[in-house]
Amino acid sequence: MRLTALNYGDISFSHSYSSVLPVTRIPNSTPFIARMPFGNFFSQQVETKPYSFWQHYYLPREDLVIHASGDGYWCGFRWMLKSHIHHYLVNGYHVYLKQGQFNFLYSPAAEGSFNLHAGQEYRVFDMWVSLQLLTSLGVEAKVLERFLQLAERSQLKLMVEDHAWVNAELLDALGYLLRYPHDGEAARNLVRMIVLAAEHNQEIIELSEQQIENLYRAREILLSDLSTWPGIASLARAVHVNEFTFKHGFKQVFGISPYQYAKYERLNTARRLLRESRIPLAEIATQVGFDSVQTFGTAFKKMFQITALQFRKTSERNTGEGWKR
Repeated sequence: MRLTALNYGDISFSHSYSSVLPVTRIPNSTPFIARMPFGNFFSQQVETKPYSFWQHYYLPREDLVIHASGDGYWCGFRWMLKSHIHHYLVNGYHVYLKQGQFNFLYSPAAEGSFNLHAGQEYRVFDMWVSLQLLTSLGVEAKVLERFLQLAERSQLKLMVEDHAWVNAELLDALGYLLRYPHDGEAARNLVRMIVLAAEHNQEIIELSEQQIENLYRAREILLSDLSTWPGIASLARAVHVNEFTFKHGFKQVFGISPYQYAKYERLNTARRLLRESRIPLAEIATQVGFDSVQTFGTAFKKMFQITALQFRKTSERNTGEGWKR
């Protein structure tokens, strides 16, 4: 993918990791780093035959119009991880994506433009998917059926009219893929969940851009210390949102309440530690905020339909099973 800044020309990338990265390094990825007078640009690319993806980090010093182009067709989605971007596609299409929104696009030509604003921090996830992978998902979804019909005719098509929203489970699935980027089943699972989120995208979320960013900041606060529950009032104050808007907005954006989300992430973190470490169960239970290993075990089995000990043994025998629900 080539990037060009209007009035400045091509953005020249180097391909070596710097000692200080703006985001966590993705294993076995290729870095693209550009430090230009008008801004810094950093991407990580993972490329396979059925899918490829990029995690981008943009920090412009000036207002910019960026043109992106690549070889061949584009079939995939863009997911805004941080901030908001207005995109301009071929044939006059345009899409505005806020943080936590995505859209899936087929275009015979892999090109488009988007605006960046000075001083904003942008984080973006792009994923290209082969048509073969997309047709083999086994998902019954009207949005996918219509999408594939036009894609097979090489016609530009957005999967949804404007945008769709991600949820807590999609954030979890993305986090797993970024840790295990060559796990093909994890990639298929993420794409399948994206299609289903597009299919069931009906709720209109009436929140400002700043409110959405504040709610994502609250999520970061929760993730920074899973051993304690700070409470609704404390979280709302920390992100400068009143309690009513916080409770209702959080559930709209992530699909579950703040307390449910904290519990969900506690158990997901426990699952990751069981899969990736030999830390004893009792210590894991304490790390993720449970009073006893018994309480932890009951909650783990209720969520994942398997005991923590059985999950650890299964993961040892078959690495990569952990993403499945």
